Amino acid sequence: MSIELSEDEWRARLSPEAYRVLREDGTERPWSSDLNAIEERGVWSCAGCGAPLFRTEEKFESGSGWPSFWAPAGEGAVERKTDFKLLMPRTEARCSTCRGHLGHVFSDGPRPTGQRYCINGAALDFVPTEADGALMARADKSFASATSARRPPLGSVIFELVFGGALAAGELASLAIRYDPATFPFTAALRWLPPGGPAGVVLLGFGATVVSRNVGLLLQSADEE
Repeated sequence: MSIELSEDEWRARLSPEAYRVLREDGTERPWSSDLNAIEERGVWSCAGCGAPLFRTEEKFESGSGWPSFWAPAGEGAVERKTDFKLLMPRTEARCSTCRGHLGHVFSDGPRPTGQRYCINGAALDFVPTEADGALMARADKSFASATSARRPPLGSVIFELVFGGALAAGELASLAIRYDPATFPFTAALRWLPPGGPAGVVLLGFGATVVSRNVGLLLQSADEE
């Protein structure tokens, strides 16, 4: 069930900071939310509509300065979409019920999903189990039935495999060309490659790490089938 309100209604309903984050796609300052320190069992619901989004069981300390989770509380709790606001593609997280902006999803989280849902504290309300046992039970049931929420998203893994593989292969070619240009008569066609040297080695290592990490996630997911 979706919720649609006018912007005036949202302004009246939300605090100024929650409105800026949820309705204007803003980002709060890192370490500014008191929710970072909470470890008590409970449900993390949308500050806009109250829909359950995450559970404390999937919360972890990412060191980023924002509340972080490795999976949402159920299959359809959080909507993922690609945005290009910083030119590079990023995966945005939105509340599936009110479409409010929550934060972004990164592929550097812990297993089993390898995902880090990096969420603005202003977009969340924490509801302890003792305060609303029914909401906790609803979130538990939703999470238990959503097996795919506990696996790495295949699309994201494939994208990173292609990206990391292309980066590593490009750097290998770049380093080889600069090491022995005479061996590569097509050097001119490959001038778009990033520079070799120490920077190239770092990029090569990064690409190889991305590939290795996502292959591991795929193998783990296959073992759990």
